[in-house]
Amino acid sequence: MRILNWIAYLSWALAAISLPLAFMDEYTFGFFIGLSVSIAISGVLFFAFSRIIVLLTDIRDALVPKSEVPKKVDEPIPLRPTSTHAELSAELARMKEKLA
Repeated sequence: MRILNWIAYLSWALAAISLPLAFMDEYTFGFFIGLSVSIAISGVLFFAFSRIIVLLTDIRDALVPKSEVPKKVDEPIPLRPTSTHAELSAELARMKEKLA
């Protein structure tokens, strides 16, 4: 999952930016140190979750034959029905007869 890696990199960048801010003022030192440490830990967790998902995907691919792995569907959904009006009317009439 590439998005999790990017979130981890962004978290580490924010932690690196907030670390020098901690040394600018003695009153905000504790806040910015705590903020940078917690953001860095969040980045590590996002990176670990990404690695876990990749590992589980590799295990699934090794255990399940290729024909059973679900494929991504890139076909767009048709905007209009693929049946004609006459076909739909006939189908509705057939369903009404079945229920009656």
